[in-house]
Amino acid sequence: MDTQDDIKNEGSSLPIGSSDEPSNSASFMPTDQTGRVTVNLGLELGRVRLPLSEWAQVGPGSVLMLSGVGIGEAYLTDAEGVIAYGELVDVAGVLGFQIKRWRGVS
Repeated sequence: MDTQDDIKNEGSSLPIGSSDEPSNSASFMPTDQTGRVTVNLGLELGRVRLPLSEWAQVGPGSVLMLSGVGIGEAYLTDAEGVIAYGELVDVAGVLGFQIKRWRGVS
């Protein structure tokens, strides 16, 4: 995803930040410049920790088991760590991420 237009709010065709909902975008910047600011985010399904002896056996066809995460769950990360928790969703045949909870917000 290279453009903000690729990110949509659930139930609408508005890019994130276009609704009345508060956003975590650079709101301190003049509106005409926010479209030029990019944020580097990651979408992670989980982590795998393996002993080196097991890692040596991993190859095509191997199945790595994720612990601590349910089917379809994922989390959004930035340079500081996890910023949101949510689930993977189908948006007209395209894989999307629906935010369920922000970091630090119950």
